[in-house]
Amino acid sequence: MKIKKLSILSKSIITGLFLFTNCIITHLYGTQEYDNNSINLIANNINNNILTKIHKKKNETTTVGIYIAADNDLFPFAGRNIKQMQNIGSNDKLNLVVHFNMHKTGGKKISKRFLVKKNKLMQVGPDFSADSGNIRTLLDFCKWQIENFPADNQVLILWNHGTGIIEPNLRKAINPSQLFNYNHHNKLIELNRNIGFIDYINSQLQTKTPTRGICFDDTTRNYLTIKNLKDGLETISKDYLKGKKLALLACDACLMSMIEVISPIKEYAHYFVSSEEVVLGTGYDYTKTLEPFINNYLTKEQFVQHIVQTYKETYGKITNDYTQSAINLSKIHLLEDNITQVSQILIKALDKQNGNSLKEVIKLSKHKNFCTHFDEPTYIDLGHFYQNLLNNLSKCNLKNSQETNDFKLNLKKLLIEGITIINNAVIANAVGKNLKNATGISIYFPENRIHNSYHQSEFANKTKWGQFLKKYVNS
Repeated sequence: MKIKKLSILSKSIITGLFLFTNCIITHLYGTQEYDNNSINLIANNINNNILTKIHKKKNETTTVGIYIAADNDLFPFAGRNIKQMQNIGSNDKLNLVVHFNMHKTGGKKISKRFLVKKNKLMQVGPDFSADSGNIRTLLDFCKWQIENFPADNQVLILWNHGTGIIEPNLRKAINPSQLFNYNHHNKLIELNRNIGFIDYINSQLQTKTPTRGICFDDTTRNYLTIKNLKDGLETISKDYLKGKKLALLACDACLMSMIEVISPIKEYAHYFVSSEEVVLGTGYDYTKTLEPFINNYLTKEQFVQHIVQTYKETYGKITNDYTQSAINLSKIHLLEDNITQVSQILIKALDKQNGNSLKEVIKLSKHKNFCTHFDEPTYIDLGHFYQNLLNNLSKCNLKNSQETNDFKLNLKKLLIEGITIINNAVIANAVGKNLKNATGISIYFPENRIHNSYHQSEFANKTKWGQFLKKYVNS
């Protein structure tokens, strides 16, 4: 869910963070108190509800596995989210299972597995200790989920932090709630865009060494790299699901709905759901998210569309700074090919531009005043950028008039095709008023310098986008 934590936090920052968290919860749920009973229920042994045997259900149902990496500053939100799950619970149409990882202050590191019932948590097996940042832990959970709770649709939700494709050297989580302010006049929570997200993290950590990851574990200081995640999903699909795909992979996390994150995982799930923007710590409202399963069996497409709609219902009333999109991963190879072709034609044209006319058009098309940017300003909405570039194409010229005409004709065709592909791939998209032109998929586009970690991106190396960025920033 959300982002990552400072290595050392002063008491004043902690106090401010929790006061703000209470403010968020107040506006979402009408109370300023944490659900301490739910947190304590998770933190303590659940001896009365330990299952030693699982009765497998038949297919024609959905299994939702939620991987809660809460050995970090998100722990206070975990209890509330699990209580939301208990409001629905497992039934004939839904198996709801949880991997929960925590380290309560002053206690030992604990991992648990739950079968979530209506108004009750059933712990499966004894406590153990696992590293949520180790891909083996995720694989063990998914294997257990798939073997013991077979279903037509297997769903995996990663509950933790995210920073998209660019990540600083984080070994602990930084909570993005500090980037939000409460506006007493309009009674909305607003995102402070005066500082870029990565710049904010670097200012706190005072480091420039890049890494990338998700599912941070503050005790082990370990995390899942994007490559770990891809390799893990490949194992899940090929070995555990016998060649089938996950119905859905969702990231209850910040900034993950970008082509560089989606591209490596496209072969291992049918749909992907996440946000282009920073996410408040409260994340999904799991009661609303799972509610249709009380009476209905949902197809995977219906489920992802419902997740996006409930996200809009949850956050549309408290902030104008939110996005959530559902993406059909079978369309992503088309978008990769399109981006490669757009990159190639732009690379060649930058060598032949008249003056800096093309670079100025590109710069104008991605400028924050005209193109949708997110809290990390190097992340821009791909569809909005394509549309702006299409609109501004007449303003650029190459040195040769015939080459200019051919360039504009070919690029126009590719941009229109790309916009169509995005519209077809994004089957549901919810946005706040401040992000009304976001189309569901972002892309990395810096102005002056490419972050060191981006060169390791599979997408950057697979497509020509990385080469285009080098050409652009150096031209």
